[in-house]
Amino acid sequence: MSGQKKGLLAIINHTPAALNLGFYTIVSVSVISKSRKGISFVAGIEPNEVDLDHDMDLLQAFQDHQENLPEFARRLPCILHINDSESFALKYLDPGFAARLVIPEGMSHEEAFETLPFVNPEDLQGAVESLTHYLAHRDEFSTASFLQRVHTQDKGWITLYTTSIVIEELGGLVSFSVELDAVLVNDRQVEALLSETDFIKQHFQQFSQLTQKEQNFIRLWVQNMSTSKIAEHMNITPSTAKTYKKRIYAKLEINSYAELWEYAVAFDLNT
Repeated sequence: MSGQKKGLLAIINHTPAALNLGFYTIVSVSVISKSRKGISFVAGIEPNEVDLDHDMDLLQAFQDHQENLPEFARRLPCILHINDSESFALKYLDPGFAARLVIPEGMSHEEAFETLPFVNPEDLQGAVESLTHYLAHRDEFSTASFLQRVHTQDKGWITLYTTSIVIEELGGLVSFSVELDAVLVNDRQVEALLSETDFIKQHFQQFSQLTQKEQNFIRLWVQNMSTSKIAEHMNITPSTAKTYKKRIYAKLEINSYAELWEYAVAFDLNT
């Protein structure tokens, strides 16, 4: 599932926090809280229901449980799945969730795991593009996060928020998914999130052209820093800072600060 779609949203995170099981813990908050360090969800589940050390290293946790993944998956407050990092085919899926999926009559589970017919077909091309981009630019701390619509027998089409990380020792993209329908407070939040993800789908190509330094520049820019302050912070000359601004506008194909702010919000550069 994770590898086969960009889904509605794709974000590449570069933070060690994403390697910690506590990153995926469901906590008692009233809204989705987005930041560069992760996402917290409401689901009516207390963290102590999961018998896992929140400070446990993710790789170590898998190594300790890889002989019995179904039991490990059962103890997580989310859906566990592993995809091949080249074909994006499913190599493992939480059995409890697998039983909920809509699979065409006559199709085996093995074939369904290869072709992913239960994932919204409109999102498949974007999925391949975004996950390919992630795999080409990842480092030891990077993760890819995205939304994906999946067809289930009990609820019809649902939206999952998925975070994926490459763990070579486990042979692919290890992913954790949370059902957004269960955690969003109301339809207005869903609509707002989908509106933002539509912007990301339409402008991901322009954003992907930005270098890491240019993204860092935008973070400072949208904090209302002056050109001279940004130059001082980044250890560049004011003239170079002005060049950065022109280059960013050109790459994003924008002409105003308001348009820049929209990019900053959509791609989490305003935090």
